[in-house]
Amino acid sequence: MLKKISLLFLGIFTLAPIFSQDFSSFIEPLAAKYGLTQQDVKSYQISNNYWRPATKMQHVYLQQTLHDIPVFNALFQLHIHNGNRVVFHNSTFVADALLKGAQKTPTLDVSEAFVIANTHLNLDLPDCGEFKLEERGVHRLYCDTFFMHPIRAKLVFFPSVDGSLRLGYEFAMEPRKTGDSWTIGVSAVTGEILFQHNRTLVCQFDVSTGTCGHSHHHHTHSTSHQNMQTRSLGQAVYNAYPLSIESPIHGPRALLNAIELASASPFGWHDVNGIPGAEYTITRGNNVFAHEDMANTNLPGYSPNGSNDLIFDFPYFEGQDPLLSMDASITNLFVWNNFLHDISFFYGFDEVSGNFQETNYSGLELGQDYVLAHALDGSGTNNANFGTPEEGLNPVMQMFIWNHTIGSLLEVLEPEVIAGEYITGSSTFGVAPPVVPITAEVVLVNDGSSSPTLGCGTLINGAELAGKIAFFDRGSCTFVAKVQNAQNSGAIAVIIANNQQGGAMSMGGTDNGTLTIPVLSISQADGLLIKNQLLAGETVIANYGGEYEVISFDSSFDNGIIAHEYGHGISNRLTGGAFQVSCLWNDEQMGEGWSDFFALIVSDTIGTTAELPRGIGNFASNRPASAFGIRPFPYTTDMTINPLTYANIPNLSIPHGVGSVWCTILWDLYWAMIDEYGHSYDLYSETGGNNKAIRLVMEGMRLQACNPGFVDGRDAILAADEFLYDGQNQCLIWRVFARRGLGWSANQGSSFDVGDETQAFNLPTFCVLGLNDIVPQNFIIYPNPGNDFVMIKTNADFEIERVVVRDLSGAIVARFDLSTDVYQISTDYWSRGVYFFEIQSRQGSDFFRWVKQ
Repeated sequence: MLKKISLLFLGIFTLAPIFSQDFSSFIEPLAAKYGLTQQDVKSYQISNNYWRPATKMQHVYLQQTLHDIPVFNALFQLHIHNGNRVVFHNSTFVADALLKGAQKTPTLDVSEAFVIANTHLNLDLPDCGEFKLEERGVHRLYCDTFFMHPIRAKLVFFPSVDGSLRLGYEFAMEPRKTGDSWTIGVSAVTGEILFQHNRTLVCQFDVSTGTCGHSHHHHTHSTSHQNMQTRSLGQAVYNAYPLSIESPIHGPRALLNAIELASASPFGWHDVNGIPGAEYTITRGNNVFAHEDMANTNLPGYSPNGSNDLIFDFPYFEGQDPLLSMDASITNLFVWNNFLHDISFFYGFDEVSGNFQETNYSGLELGQDYVLAHALDGSGTNNANFGTPEEGLNPVMQMFIWNHTIGSLLEVLEPEVIAGEYITGSSTFGVAPPVVPITAEVVLVNDGSSSPTLGCGTLINGAELAGKIAFFDRGSCTFVAKVQNAQNSGAIAVIIANNQQGGAMSMGGTDNGTLTIPVLSISQADGLLIKNQLLAGETVIANYGGEYEVISFDSSFDNGIIAHEYGHGISNRLTGGAFQVSCLWNDEQMGEGWSDFFALIVSDTIGTTAELPRGIGNFASNRPASAFGIRPFPYTTDMTINPLTYANIPNLSIPHGVGSVWCTILWDLYWAMIDEYGHSYDLYSETGGNNKAIRLVMEGMRLQACNPGFVDGRDAILAADEFLYDGQNQCLIWRVFARRGLGWSANQGSSFDVGDETQAFNLPTFCVLGLNDIVPQNFIIYPNPGNDFVMIKTNADFEIERVVVRDLSGAIVARFDLSTDVYQISTDYWSRGVYFFEIQSRQGSDFFRWVKQ
């Protein structure tokens, strides 16, 4: 088809997986696009390189190095289809790195830097011995009593804001006493902290207490079943919630058997050695070890035993103390982690991709990294989390009890216009509100900034706050920091108003006992009532505290939250490859959005429609099944109910609010694909539009760049469609994204910031062109004298980078990546009808349709 330069370019590929150690020839044609020098192109290590026969895709992740030292989060990715074309590529390589990293020899050794890291994180750890230098320059310190995994350390260059590269030690560690999963960088020269990221993603959901005095779970109900007639010999049986039942308020439990996906768990859920027969009769197996951790030891606690028959049929006492239903809780947590393992395996999160298994039956990758799932975890309340270390180390899921107060803890006495009881949210820090109410004046904080009521800086009206109730707006800094500022000013209590639509939020944080005053949250609407009176100069008097009842819910029965947490593990392992799990710490990353998407798809059931509002975490947050949930807006394609677009992300919380915009778009895509291909309620089907949408989302995570923004995520999904479905859904995908502001001209700016993005609602030209021939002014098109091919030549001073040939449906017929100013395209295409030609240059893109006369 293509001649001359294109043939030379395609000649570097073979028809089989490429496991060469030298990928420079792949990068060189693309170097100019990313501003890379020849030295940059040749300086890398292979971070990950694997082949997936199911998609005929090879995924290559190259780690940039300087002086043979890795550059932090600098990856060049090549995604090669069928051994003969790069479907997608991206780079976070630092351009001209040799000129940006001055010192290459450390002044501090690894042990000295580790002391600094420990002091900074306030870990107060004993001496665990010496680091041992192991493979690929990684130092390991084995300290099992205090850490979940060996501490890993290596020399890396950290990019700085000024563009320079600074030599430092990158530590990865998971201290047992906190459940955190830290990546922290310490300068190897000065000892400064260069980077800090907690890979344990705490999903602090925004919750209100619902209607005061009302709960859905006040009666005692036992649901143990003894009828085992449906059980097949040798199969495990679980009394748990089936797929599509999100929680106790969405439907009943059932006796489940023969529910394993054979391709994902070929020896069942209790095997670990690949030989028929269970190795464990407790809630442990190849994919997950579910147990309680009420004492917060981060060590395996109690697990229910199903006996040799593997019958896990335990009662659930609805509305009672969660401890009474511990066996049922842990069983449900075990079942749903296995569901998510098998479903994600089916959609591409398999062994070579870095999934979570003790034994990889294929023999590929490392294994030894099943999920440690903690039910009734004692390290906190009203949230959940998931920590994802690199391939070969166990991730940890912690599921907490959610407590809700029944009874008003805030009553405004005056002025009369806003007098009454207010619904409040609680915190995981500080002290409890007093049983005997405090009666005091409410005072608006002022930190002297442009947003004074955020109260993140030193409060300049401290004298006014002494002995008063301090009123803050949520945002910018942590809840703990706000309360500390109030306490420093002599305030006796704190109110924090939500800055998003929805109810009062549950406030997470840790204060290590330093805070001695209580804090309550209220909704944005209620906050405005009080705040407007204060701004108008009115005196607001309130009763703060009082008697109340606490009701508790076990989040291990909220399958949407379990799916959300597991989704963090999937997105962390797929983005940037399984050995690079710090790619989702930037402000515009979409991790919370993918996790909400997983929660939605596994609870999709008959009766769900595109327009029906879907909530997240309704059970754990004590809300009805039909409630809007704990996000700023429920998930629905109806933009009168959920109006979110790309332009909203600067005004939403990071990361949850930002993620809710991404999930909103993915949910739109899910239903657009259903409109096109129909709906299958079988998650293990290939035929439904929902099945196809899930595949697109999963492959998009695998393809996108490290530290992605929304445009990166969009482009990766478009690229996934090219090799999964021959590009047949390009215009459908573009329309979905354009509807929410991620159209053709959208610009994400820096993915490390929100607020610098530009939304756009336009489509690429080939999605809107009519039947007329359109040739953009930057190109000249003419037949050669022999008329067996057409010349496409630029009449501007730049090169063409890519040509994509599509048929009328938008399906890709051919794609060519190269750098040239002339293309020669065979007229063999004309015999098969009318085609689009999509031409991308180095300065931009243009599309036109050619109709052969």
